[in-house]
Amino acid sequence: MAASLGRLVLTLTVALAGSLALTGPANAESVTARDARHDVSYVDFTVDEPVAEPAPQHANGDVTRLRVRHGLRRIKAVAVFRELNRQSPRLRANLELQWPGTHQLEYTDVHVRAGRGNWAGTATLTGDGDHRCEVATHVDLVANTLTVAFPRTCLGSPRWVRALVVVSTTDDVRDPTYVYYDQGPGRRRERFTPRVHAG
Repeated sequence: MAASLGRLVLTLTVALAGSLALTGPANAESVTARDARHDVSYVDFTVDEPVAEPAPQHANGDVTRLRVRHGLRRIKAVAVFRELNRQSPRLRANLELQWPGTHQLEYTDVHVRAGRGNWAGTATLTGDGDHRCEVATHVDLVANTLTVAFPRTCLGSPRWVRALVVVSTTDDVRDPTYVYYDQGPGRRRERFTPRVHAG
């Protein structure tokens, strides 16, 4: 009898684990927006009149995809790059999020800082979101990705979110001699990903 009960418990445990493994990913909606390759811009601040110029051969910080996952508890965004390395000592990223408020659209920014001495990265949330929220971030120089994640309640548990990311690499944040930058998806400042509903 004890052996039979043990087998029953084991069978139910395996079945439950399999069910959770299958249904877990369905608990969040995910959207991937692609960005053109070879569309990095470059600004030289050592000249009298700095202007942005195309730098198609510059791969570091070239955004290729932005994935946004909107779960019932957390929002996660992953920026994928053509290449991400230590070529420039400073990396800055700004993930801008848009969602429906009570009477108008709300906006918040997640500022990511990484570079020499801190390539794992740190992040803070500003704008209309809850500034007390802790934002997890990770810069992966092997996978060429930048990930941020935070509780959905930081934005008031919205029905949907949209996102865009602007990334720059430079030699010095306060007094740069140059900066490379890219935005995804697309080049227009107001271009966000499609809406990602909570699910």
